[in-house]
Amino acid sequence: MARAVARAQAGAADADLLALERQLGDMLGLKVAVTHKGQGAASCYIIRASISST
Repeated sequence: MARAVARAQAGAADADLLALERQLGDMLGLKVAVTHKGQGAASCYIIRASISST
């Protein structure tokens, strides 16, 4: 039973992280990846298409 609850909570967290990635990406116009590290920690990556300056 505890495993089922943990999986359900992880699914909700994954859905929340995907929504956050989508919202940040839309606001910034860039690709965003957020990874959950557990215990309230996370990493956020902002990805540019190229590094050339114009």
